Amino acid sequence: MSDTPRQFVPEEIMKAIVAQARSEHSEAFVELWFGRLKLFAVSEAIAIFICESSYRREILNSNHKQLLKKYASAAVGFDIEVEIFSQENINIPDAEPEDGRNSADGSDPAFFGEIPDEQMDTPDIEGAGTGGTAAGDHYPGLDLISDTFDGEGDPGKETRADENTAEPEETGTPDDTEKRQTYSHTKINNAFTFDNFIVGSSNKFAYAACYAVANNPSNEYNPLFIYGNSGLGKTHLLYAATNLMLENDPDIRILFVKGEDFTNEMIKSIQTGRNVEFRNKYRKCDVLLVDDIQFIGGKEGTQEEFFHTFNALYEDGRQIIMTSDRPPKEIKTLSDRLRGRFEGGLIADIQPPNLELRVAILKDKSDKMGLEVPIDILTAIASLLKDNVRQLEGAIKRLGAQHMLTGKPFTIETAMDCISDMISGDPIPKVTPEKILEAVAEKYGVTVQDIKSRKRTQKIASARHIAVYIIRKLTNLEFTKIGEILGRDHSTILNSYYTVDKEIKINSLYELDISNLMNSITKTE
Repeated sequence: MSDTPRQFVPEEIMKAIVAQARSEHSEAFVELWFGRLKLFAVSEAIAIFICESSYRREILNSNHKQLLKKYASAAVGFDIEVEIFSQENINIPDAEPEDGRNSADGSDPAFFGEIPDEQMDTPDIEGAGTGGTAAGDHYPGLDLISDTFDGEGDPGKETRADENTAEPEETGTPDDTEKRQTYSHTKINNAFTFDNFIVGSSNKFAYAACYAVANNPSNEYNPLFIYGNSGLGKTHLLYAATNLMLENDPDIRILFVKGEDFTNEMIKSIQTGRNVEFRNKYRKCDVLLVDDIQFIGGKEGTQEEFFHTFNALYEDGRQIIMTSDRPPKEIKTLSDRLRGRFEGGLIADIQPPNLELRVAILKDKSDKMGLEVPIDILTAIASLLKDNVRQLEGAIKRLGAQHMLTGKPFTIETAMDCISDMISGDPIPKVTPEKILEAVAEKYGVTVQDIKSRKRTQKIASARHIAVYIIRKLTNLEFTKIGEILGRDHSTILNSYYTVDKEIKINSLYELDISNLMNSITKTE
């Protein structure tokens, strides 16, 4: 390559990439994976692509990145690295730079070093692709931050040093330096906040209590004890409280530990003769958060140590927050004196989410993944997965993966296939047109014969329209097949379907009524 930087037109290169993909793959495959992909910038070293969501980016990185690299290299005429970012984590300035650095052909001269790095206004992009060469090495001034979090650090924020990270520059007194160091035993996950915790009647009290404590530690409720079954959001609340407290006071000394890790660390301190260091660590923090405190039950030595730690913190006015899978009185192997102290504060429980909250959680997860899943399908999933929020997240990930990998549309049938092994108890009942007709007839006070008849009273016609809509949604039968069942032609069935579909889009009460009916049809009996 010559020393003079080559100029590239991203739009033309993207067209070439899509053309090459079409020569080797089906139109459906190309449209699914390359049709909505945008080439943001390209140089002689790297091409940067933007996709719609971080979820789609993960699949592109895992399954199609090498293919994209092959096509990009062919389009520019030499080997080139590629990086993929998600649209939700990119912020490109609306106004063009005043110095006119964007050339007429769509390229950016600064990208090739014609303008010094320090003079260059660059978009803020989060979400570096996995593997390959870092884009920041080839795109001057571009600050890339991973949009995934693996528990090993805090992307996008200054890292708080601990035993595994470099110590911060000591610019203050020793005490100031100690406060600036991470006081956390386990890494804090910044992805969990109060803002993205979905609140409903089943968790509202625990949420409110935790939020109040986080805003005013040691002055609201001490200790705070949150309990509930696994997968309902207890750990999310602990992380959210930690993040909010650090936001309010960056110097606060927070210690976040799993109940089992407390035991293991205590044993290790005894083996290495570092008992004093261990005790000082736990008894000098400002806030102690213990996740799954039930694991110290039955361990006399651990309970003895935790008892004295609890007393030291409580008497010094330090905040204590604990979670458990059961209330203190049901932790049978817990010592009476610890049980009494746990019950001396505020106890808040989290119950399994009701249907409305489960649908809201699924909607939130699907939106964040860039998936447009119809509300009736989310309702059907929520009606079958009742006990665990993690199940709901797993279900929507499966559904999204199937949709992206196969191109299949979202239907009740595909949704049921995705979650079949997640459902305990009785098998999922098969939804048939006859079952739907019976349910609609009962709901609207008509008979199945009325719906199939030629009667056109408003009551019967409305029930008929709804029956057509629900049969199509829950069985995915072709309109001609539905017409055969109801003795109607194709155009009449189409009109019925779109009559309901149109009303749903403008009438939220009508939409809720239809969703509830579909839920009653699909739920296990």
